[in-house]
Amino acid sequence: MEDGIIKPLFLTQNRLESLLDSRAERVAFYAKMLERRVAEAARGAGRLRVPAARGLRRRLAGKPFHGDPEFFFQESGVLHFEFPEETMALRAGEFALIPAGLPHGERWTGRFLNVILMVQPDGFSLHLGFIRDGMRCGPADRFIGLTERLVRTAEELAEDDGDGMVRRGLTLALLGRLRAGLEQPTPDREVGPPLLRRCHELIESHYARLDFSVEWLASALGCSADHLSRIFRRRTGLRLMEFVHDRRVAQARKLLRESTLRVAEVAWVCGFSRPSYFNRIFRARTGMTPRFFRVGKVGDNVVP
Repeated sequence: MEDGIIKPLFLTQNRLESLLDSRAERVAFYAKMLERRVAEAARGAGRLRVPAARGLRRRLAGKPFHGDPEFFFQESGVLHFEFPEETMALRAGEFALIPAGLPHGERWTGRFLNVILMVQPDGFSLHLGFIRDGMRCGPADRFIGLTERLVRTAEELAEDDGDGMVRRGLTLALLGRLRAGLEQPTPDREVGPPLLRRCHELIESHYARLDFSVEWLASALGCSADHLSRIFRRRTGLRLMEFVHDRRVAQARKLLRESTLRVAEVAWVCGFSRPSYFNRIFRARTGMTPRFFRVGKVGDNVVP
């Protein structure tokens, strides 16, 4: 796409706090952002960056990869990516498509704000990335549908090597679909107090981290691990890591059915550092090993 001059978007502290406290305000913010991106793409601005799909599925320290494509919409500041065989600086007004399976590290400079889109088993999620006492992520807001079309369009964008016209058309289609997809948010969970709502949101955003732990989650929420564990189990009837493993296994089932990732790679993508531990958790919840699940082409009617 052609370069264009895009004015960086800066949020006041009050505006940022308002967005963090209100899902309705965040959805309205995402909608305006996507409307602006559609208009920019139509006039040749808002450059799309796509790194080369080299070094896929390498297990590199500090450079995780995901089983589905990821999008980063940069609003202000600079997001610096480190891939296995190249680097990329994403600036205000640009957005990036990170192909599935591409390991990447991130660092940031400047007055930083972006919106991150991640594919979910039944739709997609959006959340804010911003700087406050170091890098922070806002609540993850989930939306129903678009999964298959979103992934297919992202793969076409990543593979396009034409004169730019095809990429522009695909980009406009993608942005338009995402804007329409905001009209189908997932129902709000009945999870009780704000601490539990924020806990669920952080789990949704970070369940695939290899260093995920109750201690890390409690620290991010500003409470003790024991307090968080007690509140979570009292309200849900589950141990916190049981809930995290359920989310990881749901994603693993999707990847085993729909991707060509090896079982060990699925484990890594879903947050399990050891395939043997992944096999044990997966089998406890589905009654079969990941390999048998894939070979048997078992659907969602498996009883955990």
